[in-house]
Amino acid sequence: MTEASHVAGIAPFTTIVCPFCCLLLQKLDCDGIILTILIVWISCLYALLGFCPGFNIILLSLADGIVVSLMSTMSWQVLVVLCPASYVGSLSGVVYSLRNFTTALVFIAAGYMLQRGNMTDKDEAVHHYQHMFIMLLILSATGIIIGVVMNVMDIRKGGALNTRIRKWQQSNVENIELISKTEPSSEYGGNSDTKDSDDF
Repeated sequence: MTEASHVAGIAPFTTIVCPFCCLLLQKLDCDGIILTILIVWISCLYALLGFCPGFNIILLSLADGIVVSLMSTMSWQVLVVLCPASYVGSLSGVVYSLRNFTTALVFIAAGYMLQRGNMTDKDEAVHHYQHMFIMLLILSATGIIIGVVMNVMDIRKGGALNTRIRKWQQSNVENIELISKTEPSSEYGGNSDTKDSDDF
């Protein structure tokens, strides 16, 4: 019990590095893609926690704390970017309520799957824990699919979430326009020389 408390208490300390990570994310300037990568990251953590018992639990707890902190930060940032300024407050309240409601449902479902009061065998307990992590993996996979669709639509419609990609697209379009407007002077120079020789 004491060891479990120590492991659970490690994750909140990772919020110390969150401001530095946010500065790095600001430099990258691809909020939508990074949010999807974070969901993939937490899916891998669920798989390791559920099906790789030999993995170092301290490292997993640290990685979990970092990814949860970053995902919370990125979620609010995406909300601010996508929503009109006059609706940010109301939509933030709705998102916060939905997130807490979903978390409560996940805890209820996990408690039903684990059924700790009726468990006496260790293998049976591990089996129930694996069922819980399968549920979390299904939810994470759904988030990955939604994230991919969101990024594809964002890149096609202007790149509000992925500003760096939008800048790359704009610079590529400008380069193509400059190339198309540039006249091949060598070709015209050859024709003018031929014309001059004909006049003589």
